Amino acid sequence: MTNAVVAVSTLMSLVFMTSALAYRFKRFGEVAEGRPSLLVRRGEPVQETMDRERIAAAELAAEVRKAGVERVEDVKWAVLETGGRITIIGYGPDDARTAPDEKGGE
Repeated sequence: MTNAVVAVSTLMSLVFMTSALAYRFKRFGEVAEGRPSLLVRRGEPVQETMDRERIAAAELAAEVRKAGVERVEDVKWAVLETGGRITIIGYGPDDARTAPDEKGGE
């Protein structure tokens, strides 16, 4: 019983210290917790990021459908959060599909 209490106390202390250090020192937080990764930009998958994070196109498509968006091309941004969850931001009805500089200088 004593060993279990010591193990749980040690684990809780380490979690608290890591959390406190990540809050106090932003650089430590980035190293310990990671950064969000961009998976889709303006309807185009960012293949380099998907390869680095080992996310298959089928897995991304499934997450897009769960978010209520039909196709990956209809996604404005898809972000892999530090906790492992994928956030999907679709185009709204008033959003343009291309940026002004891509339309020919408008």
